Amino acid sequence: MQISKWIAKARKSVRPKSSKSPRLTQIFVLSVVALIAIAGLVLAAHQATPSKTVTAVAPPVTTTQAPAPVTNTTTQKPKAHAANASAQTAERATITGCLEHSHDGFRLKDTEGADVPKSRNWKTGFLTKHSASVDLVDTKNRLKLANHVGERVTVSGMLLDHELEGRSLSRVANTCE
Repeated sequence: MQISKWIAKARKSVRPKSSKSPRLTQIFVLSVVALIAIAGLVLAAHQATPSKTVTAVAPPVTTTQAPAPVTNTTTQKPKAHAANASAQTAERATITGCLEHSHDGFRLKDTEGADVPKSRNWKTGFLTKHSASVDLVDTKNRLKLANHVGERVTVSGMLLDHELEGRSLSRVANTCE
């Protein structure tokens, strides 16, 4: 009889005496995690937006002239729309990647090289930049891209907004592995 009373007292002393429910604790922890995630996304979005620089240009003032008004100029990143493509300039690039057949054309994925455009990915919370896939354009079919699908190739040409107009192609490996 004494042993059963002793076990009952031991069980009562081991029980938590907190009036908080485990459900309330779970809600609190989930709220903190959600706030941290939102703060990270806001920080990433803030870092991803291009900053506008303002420079003041004022001519030298002489004693016989009144001071000239200060003019502010802002530099902005050009928009990457097809209608605005004529305002952008294509640059020479050499990109190595795995050639694959896309819906209506060809593209290089798993790209490498100094000229590879960078992009952000949702898997890393838009914090880190990775090399982006590049669409290949060969309007005259000089490069015979269909013969090189599934191979690792190096393509040189003019790059404009993730689109490479191929001028020369050389095979690096027979497979993309």
